[in-house]
Amino acid sequence: LWGSLVISVAGLDGRVIVAKHMEKTPGFDPTKQQLPTLHTELWEGWIYVTLNPSIAPIGEHLQELYDIVGRYRADRYVKIYHDEFEWRTNWKCLMENFMEDYHLPYVHRATIAGYSPTNEVDVFEGRETFSYHLNRKTPDAPRGLAHPDNTHLDGDWRRTTVLYAVLPTHLVNLAPDHLWYLTLQPRGTDHVAIRFGLSYAPEVLAGVNDRSAFAAKWNQFFDAVNAEDQGVVEAVRTSADSVLAQSGRLSHLERFTYDFGRY
Repeated sequence: LWGSLVISVAGLDGRVIVAKHMEKTPGFDPTKQQLPTLHTELWEGWIYVTLNPSIAPIGEHLQELYDIVGRYRADRYVKIYHDEFEWRTNWKCLMENFMEDYHLPYVHRATIAGYSPTNEVDVFEGRETFSYHLNRKTPDAPRGLAHPDNTHLDGDWRRTTVLYAVLPTHLVNLAPDHLWYLTLQPRGTDHVAIRFGLSYAPEVLAGVNDRSAFAAKWNQFFDAVNAEDQGVVEAVRTSADSVLAQSGRLSHLERFTYDFGRY
């Protein structure tokens, strides 16, 4: 802690250990000084932080979502890559884009459209704190399918991806073999800072000899996917700024857009 003339040192629990030149200050008790405490919880491998000390546990808020994603055992996935970047768009445009599959055949025709058919998408009504939908990959997809050593998923779940948003700014694409995520921090109405991460299931990585090369391969792939999305959401933001901009009709695949607007 830096004050105008005072240097203090805090421990890992936030309590003051040393407060230089404060020994002659009447009534100063270092044992009663502590940094503000933030409430944190671990849920499915994620650390959630809140400024509200009396809020209900995150598990209660997300119980219905856990009933869907818990089967993937995503807390065992291993991160192999992360990155941070900024896009010139409104964060809401990016949220809407991530959480609908209507754009896949058009925006992502060069990357993922071939094995992510929109007729295999199930959408659901959003809840107060989260939304999700299911996307099933084709059986011959190069990624997004359960590894042969995966013994905890069966049936269609072995090719089902869950795309979910924990509102307001956490987005996750959870597949049987990997997951990737975006966490958003708005920098105004026309800029958003993005943290991107990629993780793989342990049974997938068990057969990888060179993780650096493996990470580089999929980093390049997701750079291409993100570039496709970036061009679209930046253009949407520009169009939305027009004085003539009006909302259009929504596809059934854009259920999240409607729920997010209500949120």
